[in-house]
Amino acid sequence: MRGNGRRSAALAVVALLALPVVTASAATTAGGGRPFSAAARCASLRALDLEALPGAPTRMATAEVVPADRDVPGHCLVRGYVAPQVSFELRLPDPAGWNGDFFFGGCGGLCGSLDTDACVAALGRGYAAATTDTGHRGADPRGLGTVTADALWAYGNEPAVVDWAHRGVHVATVATKKLTEVFYRRAIGYSYFAGCSNGGRQALAEAQRHPHDFDGIWAGDAGLDFRTVTLNWAWAANANLDAAGRPIVTEADVPLVHDAVLDQCDALDGRADGMLDDPRACRLDLSALECRDGRTPCLDDRKVEALRLLYRTPTDSRGVELTDGGLLPGSEGDWPVWLTGTGGAPPLAPLLVDGMLRYLAFDEPPGPDYDPRAFDFDADPPRMTRKDALISADDPDLSAFRASGGKLLMTADWADGVLQPRSSPKYFDRVAEALGGVAEARRFFRLFLIPGKNHCSSAWVGGPTDPLRILEDWVERGTPPTTVTVGYDGGVTRSFPAYPST
Repeated sequence: MRGNGRRSAALAVVALLALPVVTASAATTAGGGRPFSAAARCASLRALDLEALPGAPTRMATAEVVPADRDVPGHCLVRGYVAPQVSFELRLPDPAGWNGDFFFGGCGGLCGSLDTDACVAALGRGYAAATTDTGHRGADPRGLGTVTADALWAYGNEPAVVDWAHRGVHVATVATKKLTEVFYRRAIGYSYFAGCSNGGRQALAEAQRHPHDFDGIWAGDAGLDFRTVTLNWAWAANANLDAAGRPIVTEADVPLVHDAVLDQCDALDGRADGMLDDPRACRLDLSALECRDGRTPCLDDRKVEALRLLYRTPTDSRGVELTDGGLLPGSEGDWPVWLTGTGGAPPLAPLLVDGMLRYLAFDEPPGPDYDPRAFDFDADPPRMTRKDALISADDPDLSAFRASGGKLLMTADWADGVLQPRSSPKYFDRVAEALGGVAEARRFFRLFLIPGKNHCSSAWVGGPTDPLRILEDWVERGTPPTTVTVGYDGGVTRSFPAYPST
């Protein structure tokens, strides 16, 4: 599909310093001391009229040259928005250093900011790289260092929900591709998208709803089923928060719990290596943690009961299971940040789900007076049906994406303690069933299940396991991935086959 401008982006989870901005007339370099050669062309983008761009009326706010910083080349930084308020950021390397392709980075959580880190790794490799806030600006009133847990923007604002759900990435892609082609005065070659967590959901939404946007897509640890995510988080919050909102199982308890998991289940896969190859096979006996017969260390009955609920599938009052399952054994390394809190900071998952239940998840959001701890697992799930259909990215019909020649790479980390890794193999199975079997699905869709890795930690653009490079080999050179190799502590590496392995 070279020449159709369908090559998009990646989610870089490497931390680099923010890039300083100077005016286009300032003396700048493009990396290695070479002067940036297109400062005037960059500045001209500020006045470019794209208000009539079909489906994506666009206006630029700034167009400035950014000097080289460490390994990042000097480039043209364009900021603007697509009506009504989908802000985007596009970074364009020097024409002499452009690789001819386009890259778009997804955003995590509820988005709400322009994530510079989503672009830097691809920019350093010569890509025109873009990202978006998906149509709203989040706030951080509790000073937690993240705006991605803010859901107030969604309250009574259905167009903003649509933008966050799928439209924002699509229209920002249309706009930034057009800007890229205007700047370089030729068509884009390949386009790639990459994202993890909510960015993984965005990736699948692109393949399902906008199948002609990208040649290659990476979806990592995707929260593809929005109602499942919401119910799992509501269940976990209710299980592990006491009446005062304090965690029952605390950060200090996590090592003891994880050690019990490894003692009982590490060797089930034939190797005692500190990880579970398939945690679904682990039948954890929590009685081993109870304070009985003088056992120490141990956990009191309240903590053990909280653990039973956390590992259990959410159910209604009749015992009917509502989701794919509870937390998986082996995911405990993710708990301090997301479930128990760490270093005095509150856990992020309850914070996220509180806002989602008040302002986003229900078809008719109840608002700020709603108590998320009063969530009714009998009556409330049906009240999410319309929003679930809008936000979820679990449609197995990828026939249009397949017909376009697109390639979909999906990864799921078995030790993910935030989103449900069980959903990924189930989604692949549904796609295979819809499109003619596993062999047919594998022509354009590969899934890899990675043990021993927490949320979004096995792969990232610019990292040792780089999904963008895997997609480049597949899309441009016709070499589909048969295995992925992942690094672990101590210099250990392991290779994993595509799902299903037999």
